[in-house]
Amino acid sequence: MGSDTTTSPCAQPAQWDLKNTAECREFFEVASRPEWASQIWIMKPGGSFHGRGITLHAGIDALPPAIGLRRKYGGCSGVKDGLIVMRYIDKPALWGK
Repeated sequence: MGSDTTTSPCAQPAQWDLKNTAECREFFEVASRPEWASQIWIMKPGGSFHGRGITLHAGIDALPPAIGLRRKYGGCSGVKDGLIVMRYIDKPALWGK
């Protein structure tokens, strides 16, 4: 999915499934840019529900070590279950406010 270039206030931020090698590589390419250094990322385990397992991470260096190691060594394999990462929006557009 990826490509977080949408500026529309109605759009959901891009999300990447780290189980998908192409999306994983795209995520780390985007997240490694200097302008994203202090970005907060939401990580959601695939297949969970009701908010279970959702974590927030300040910058890509704060992602769980296994994810960081894959990024460091240029590979994006090994995520057995879906693992979704998306950008945290600190000031979302609210309808009717």
